Amino acid sequence: MSEPRHAIIYRDAIKEKWWLEIVQWDVEKKTDALSDNADTFGPFENSEQAEEYASDNFQNTGFEIPVLDPDVFAYLSPPKDYEKLK
Repeated sequence: MSEPRHAIIYRDAIKEKWWLEIVQWDVEKKTDALSDNADTFGPFENSEQAEEYASDNFQNTGFEIPVLDPDVFAYLSPPKDYEKLK
């Protein structure tokens, strides 16, 4: 059985859209799980849509993908490639 995917869901502070960041490939070494190896999917209107997209399109997402609370993490930027992802 392979390891769970490394993933997170967050809302950006500028567009107020939700994003899924996930490492799609197998993690061979610790550095493979770093965020710069993650791919970004979205935007989504809410965190539930992002979770549904992850469960429909990826295996081994674990029991639950962490969702960052936008009240606690209020200053997250949209992805740098936002215009390409729309």
